[in-house]
Amino acid sequence: MLGGSLELHPAEKQALIEQLPAMNAEQINELVATLQREIKALCQDLGIDSTVLMPYRAAVAEGCIRHRYDISGAGAAGLAKNCAEIAAVGCLLALDGKRFVEAVSIKGVRQRFAEMTNPLWQRIDSELATLGSSSAWDLSQFAIWLENHKDYTGAEVVFRRAMELEPKNATSWNNLGNVLQDLGRYDEAEAVYRQAIAFDAKFGYAWYNLGILLQDNLGRYDEAEAAYRQAIALEPKDANSWNNLGLLLQDHLGRYDEAEAAYRQAIAVDAKLPYPWYNLGLLLQDYLCCYQEAEQAYFQALKLFEAKNQCYAHGSLAMLYWFGLNNPSTAKQHAELGRQVSEAYIGNLLDAAEYLAQDQPGPAFNAIDTALADADDNLWHRHLDWLQRVLRFAIKQGYGEKFLEFMQAQGYPERYAPLYWAFWAALAGEDKLLNVNPEVRRTAEKNLSGFSDETYSIVIHSKIANRMFLWWAVVASAHFDIPI
Repeated sequence: MLGGSLELHPAEKQALIEQLPAMNAEQINELVATLQREIKALCQDLGIDSTVLMPYRAAVAEGCIRHRYDISGAGAAGLAKNCAEIAAVGCLLALDGKRFVEAVSIKGVRQRFAEMTNPLWQRIDSELATLGSSSAWDLSQFAIWLENHKDYTGAEVVFRRAMELEPKNATSWNNLGNVLQDLGRYDEAEAVYRQAIAFDAKFGYAWYNLGILLQDNLGRYDEAEAAYRQAIALEPKDANSWNNLGLLLQDHLGRYDEAEAAYRQAIAVDAKLPYPWYNLGLLLQDYLCCYQEAEQAYFQALKLFEAKNQCYAHGSLAMLYWFGLNNPSTAKQHAELGRQVSEAYIGNLLDAAEYLAQDQPGPAFNAIDTALADADDNLWHRHLDWLQRVLRFAIKQGYGEKFLEFMQAQGYPERYAPLYWAFWAALAGEDKLLNVNPEVRRTAEKNLSGFSDETYSIVIHSKIANRMFLWWAVVASAHFDIPI
């Protein structure tokens, strides 16, 4: 039932499948009820019986059909399974979202099943007769839908079709830039954003997205600041631009007072946006050592975050109470909630933090090692600050030399070279990096600051294109296998 859902994209389905073993009976029943409501609503919208819908949903579950507007997938599945109803349902779903498709796409499927004349196909023929070509706006909306469902290649194709109809539409150029950024084609994305700006220099969102690209993927921080400030000049009440300017000032330019001012301006513009509150808390905790103010900022973020993001704030609060406010009982309460994150290695790092706060370095080191062994690339790109915070506290507690010995015994010089050398340099001075492999040294130098003083953070970015907020990394990779 879950695999055949048309409302969830594959990543969401996979996440739910992974969560199933931990769900209680009430949660499972609610999930089943939600999926049943989806089936009932689709049958009502399309005017079909659930038995007609089931073969189509089975093809979706098998991966033959990628999403509800995958006309070619529905046609191919219908032929492969010798089941015309699959293709018919695909056509009806596409016709139900008329603005998303051109008649030629459905006509191609209809021709494959030309011999079918039952009432279902008669309805399709009737609706086809009234369907005209999609406009540039229709195509752009379809492309955004594809992008939100992580079909970036398909979104690029459809955006380019929209731009053929309206080649000077700055919004389409901007949205194409977002897709190219999602696809990792950063130089092309920059050119596309700049083309959007050339068509409309007052289009603030294009400047904003250019700033994200320059900051996150091209490492041109001064240019990123200029882009953000231009976006703010054009859209001064856009809290996201102020928030991202704060991140840039904090994480790459070292201008912490200005970063605080930017976060507070974002809050002044939109006090209900949780990200500036959360990032302000990180700044106050990790850079300015204003622990009580950080606590209040985190609490405000907790009130505003969606439930799925609250666990990160709880985890940050736990470390604040262990490392800054010396309140272990409250830290433990927040840590339990923080361990509900989907990334198991963050839970391991919270375990390590608790062990360090209890002066148990051995179990702490083992928990860190487990986190590193189980980690995916997101630890190095999105959540490096959790690791840095724990290691900095280990140094503060006087366990730096012991952990260095542990790293050597566990093969860290080969397994996690930049991390190992950055930690050793934090203990013995930056001269330790002089004779290290240049590629390893560059990454180690970028991470060295995370192990000394109060210098590490998490970030949340958002690209503007009628889409969901996305988490983006600004912390440099600490793994030698990851491009720098």
